[in-house]
Amino acid sequence: MRRQTVAAITRETHLAGAFELSVLIPKVEGGKIVTLTSWEEKIYVGTDDGQILCYDVQEHENTGRYLFELVKKVNLNVGKRPVEQLLVIRDLGKLIARCDGVITVFNLFTLEISGSIPHKKGVLRVCLERQSQQYRVCLETRSRLSIYEYNGTFQLIKNISIPEPTLYLEWKTGIFCIAYKNEYVLLDSETEEVIPTFQIDSKPCAAVVADDFLLARDDLGIFVTDKGLPTRGNVVWSSTPDALEVRTPYVLALSQTHSWFEIHSILNQQLVQRLPFPERKEIKTMNAYEGSKFLLAATSSVIYMVNTRTVESQVISLLEQSKGEDAAQLVEYQLRQEKSEVAAKRYKTIFTTAGETMLKRASMEGAFLAFELADLDPRHVMNYFPAFFPGGTKDIQKILLDAVEGQKVEADKLYIRAKINLMGYLQQIKPSQRHSTTPKEINQVLVKLYLDPSVCPDNTLADQQIEHILDQNPDNYNATELEQLLRESGHYHATAVLLRNTKDLRGALDLWKRLGNGGIPGSKDTNDGVQPTVDLLASMDVSTSSLNKKLLWEYAAWVLQRDLNTGLKIFMSKSRPTPLDPKEVLDYLVTYGDLATEPFLEFSIFDMDDDSTERHNRLGLMYINTIKGIMSKGGYENLLNETREKFVRLIRESKHIKESSILLQIQTLPLLEEKLILLTRMKQLMKALALIVEELHDFERAEQFCHDHQSDDEGLTLSLLKVYMDLPKESQIIPPRAAALLKSHSKQLNPVQVLPLLPAEMPLVQVKDYLLSAIRHNHHLYRTSQITRGLCKSETMNTRFSKMKTTNKALLITRDVLCPVCQKPIGDKVFARYPNNTVVHFKCFKSQNVCPVTNTNFRKIK
Repeated sequence: MRRQTVAAITRETHLAGAFELSVLIPKVEGGKIVTLTSWEEKIYVGTDDGQILCYDVQEHENTGRYLFELVKKVNLNVGKRPVEQLLVIRDLGKLIARCDGVITVFNLFTLEISGSIPHKKGVLRVCLERQSQQYRVCLETRSRLSIYEYNGTFQLIKNISIPEPTLYLEWKTGIFCIAYKNEYVLLDSETEEVIPTFQIDSKPCAAVVADDFLLARDDLGIFVTDKGLPTRGNVVWSSTPDALEVRTPYVLALSQTHSWFEIHSILNQQLVQRLPFPERKEIKTMNAYEGSKFLLAATSSVIYMVNTRTVESQVISLLEQSKGEDAAQLVEYQLRQEKSEVAAKRYKTIFTTAGETMLKRASMEGAFLAFELADLDPRHVMNYFPAFFPGGTKDIQKILLDAVEGQKVEADKLYIRAKINLMGYLQQIKPSQRHSTTPKEINQVLVKLYLDPSVCPDNTLADQQIEHILDQNPDNYNATELEQLLRESGHYHATAVLLRNTKDLRGALDLWKRLGNGGIPGSKDTNDGVQPTVDLLASMDVSTSSLNKKLLWEYAAWVLQRDLNTGLKIFMSKSRPTPLDPKEVLDYLVTYGDLATEPFLEFSIFDMDDDSTERHNRLGLMYINTIKGIMSKGGYENLLNETREKFVRLIRESKHIKESSILLQIQTLPLLEEKLILLTRMKQLMKALALIVEELHDFERAEQFCHDHQSDDEGLTLSLLKVYMDLPKESQIIPPRAAALLKSHSKQLNPVQVLPLLPAEMPLVQVKDYLLSAIRHNHHLYRTSQITRGLCKSETMNTRFSKMKTTNKALLITRDVLCPVCQKPIGDKVFARYPNNTVVHFKCFKSQNVCPVTNTNFRKIK
């Protein structure tokens, strides 16, 4: 038979397509194709006229073109009966065929009959046990499953009854997955336990996926375990699949409705590709025997091959779509079975090769994503950019020029994109101990990229990025080289940051001052140098360096002259290691007037807890002078209110202000609230109360004031009553406010003191409520004092009795009595006696509560 050559006729793929479709055998001899399977380079076809065809297929010199030859043909002599199933048992070298309900076993190589499976006619379905160490076959008839095991010959080992014929049957490690008309079930072939999964109302379709089953329910694919429990996510198809095949890590669904294969990732259940079938022909069958070289699909006369693209080509497709995570997941899954060291090397090689390939294709983003996933030594990537990385041996400009066939303008645009991608790559990468590249090398390249206008046209943004690098440890960059680069490129602010971080403070301050005084010729900076100068001086520790103090006074002057409010932040910083001497700062700021000294005093007092009475009073006098000035001119209400609020805060919160001095200064000013606060602080409560009543005319506040300060002066409420008694009486004998005060403050007003204040002609009934409440309260106080007196008297008597009981005990000291501590006679020396009658010399007496002999603690004895 002649050998024929066929090339692929279609490669309709998604951009990230894992598969390609090509014609393998354009015309099968004999009848129409019903079923097919494959083993190594052999393809076995079952036709509708009872024949089995064996084709030998070889790839022609790695060209993607295949040679095929019909090498064997067997007629089952069943007339027009179709061959319905072909199954390969690879390790046994056997091919099982089902035709007209009869099972025939062939030699896989010669297609000669090789043994048999003892069974009568009526076999509806055959399946092999997958993922098993044994060689077992299951034959389904109308009412049972018959299990045969191969031990030289096929022997029946078990029959399992089933309620109805199956529409789908799969067998994996002892578990059958069965689809009946209305449901999927799992059946344990050993225990015969049936595990229902879920109902179905459409054509069933399923596949074995690693340790799970994938079951189709309408347009939804559900992964379940051997126990019927859902696992992973669900697969969503565009329509109910007609057949499912697995090529790890993908599952292919055949859709007759759309004439395409829908390919999903098993890893994340996402749609990877739709592979259209050419000319929308109806696909009759497909087969992906475990371990077979070919994934096949066929119409009635044509056999197609679904080629799995190489991992490298799939990775490149994914990276071109910026799907780095999917690419990494794909490679990890493919290499999971390899040894760790080999897998790591292979992983790195795949992404490195993909990156280099994509560079040659001028696919910048995908190339750098591949380099990042490969976890390359950054030097490998920087090596493509000799203009930025001295000693680079590869020239990306030449690579890109070749990629666009010498079009320099286009190559220059691509070079800019490459530099931008290099910048992003280096910003993300973190060198590890596995890499020889140092942070210094990376930072040097990054700074050069930031200084390139085509990469970073915004000078302000460039300065921010450079400053971020310079704020790192100076060991992470070459300061001398960077200073030269920054000066030559006109980035003087960044140069000053570099000098600051390398401890050349005068150099940094001088550059900022020059920028603030009109700029430097050729400078690209928009920064006027004021804020960075303030930040540096505000954090400078002047306590340990006379040079630092000199720099502080020297450079603070030009900042204050340029912007007073900003310059004051130099002296109002909490981040300085050692606070400045407030007196020294005030002497320095006095030349700038109250606009400078007042904010500093506020900072010193309120934020730094300055305890100097002189500075507290000084700030108070500043506020008073400001208030006087505003009042004398008139207007400026907002400024007046703001100043008064600050003054009130000072006299309320300050613990060091001299109230009498401040009160004297505002004596003639209409600052009633301020006077009230000062009088209260000075404990001149009667004067404060008089101010509330006579000048503020706020009686409710007066009563509250009395309530709040009753413990300081019990006569306040009585004094307020005297004031109220002088108010107009209207039609009553006593003023209404006096009557209300008597009622509300009956406990604070002693009747003995109140009654002389009341008019002699006033009936007692008008103050009945007050008298009843006051008398009850005073009687309660009297009774309480009597009880307290009785308790104290009782305690006194108990104490006296205890004393008498203790001192009335006789104690005889003879010459033979020894001190148990020093073991010397007590004699006529001063001694001490414990409650347990232990006697010791007074000089040996250590504790009045603990006996030195028995260690008894008398304090704990009740």
